[in-house]
Amino acid sequence: TNGHLLVRAMRYAIERRSAIDALQRREEHFRSMIENALDMITIVQREGIFRYASPSHERVLGYRPEELVGSAALALIHEEDAESVAAALTHADRDLAFEYRVRHRNGTWRYVESFARDLSSVPGVQGIVLNSRDVTERHNFEERLRVANQTVRAVLQASPLAICATDVEGRVRTWNRGAQKMFGWAEWEVL
Repeated sequence: TNGHLLVRAMRYAIERRSAIDALQRREEHFRSMIENALDMITIVQREGIFRYASPSHERVLGYRPEELVGSAALALIHEEDAESVAAALTHADRDLAFEYRVRHRNGTWRYVESFARDLSSVPGVQGIVLNSRDVTERHNFEERLRVANQTVRAVLQASPLAICATDVEGRVRTWNRGAQKMFGWAEWEVL
C-alpha cells in the first residue's frame, strides 16, 4: 500500500507541476499581450486611484507606469471633463465608450477614448479596467473639417450667384441666398 500511496503522490505532484506550468505560460502570454499593446490598459480603484498602468502609458502620455500607480487618475483629466469621466466610471458595469482630455507629461492635452468595464468583483483585478487610445489626431482632423465646412457654407451663402445642390434622388441639400433671390423660395422651403 505504501507503493500505491507513493505512486499517487508522485502522480499528484506531476499533475500539479503541469498545471502550475500551464498557468505560468498563460500568465506570461497575457502579460506579453498587455505590455506590447498599443492601447493603454489601466485598472482604477473605485476611489479613482491607479492600481495598474500598462507600459503604453509612457509612449502615449509620457508617464512611466510606476509613476501612476497609487496616484489619483482624475488629477490628470481636464477639469471640464473630470465630472463626466467620474460619472462614466460609476456606470462601468455597462459597455461604455467615452472621450476626454488627459494631460501629457509635457503639459499638452491629449484626447483619449476609453472603454470601461467594472471588474471589481474579479479576484486579481478588483477595479475598473479601462482600455484607452489616443484619438487626438482624429479629434483635431474632425475640428479642422468642421471649420472648413463652416467656411464653405459662409462662402456659399455670401455668393451673389444662385448655388444649389441636390443629392442623387434630386432632394435639395444646399440653397444659398443667391438662389433665394433668383427663384423666390427661402432655404427652409426647398430643403
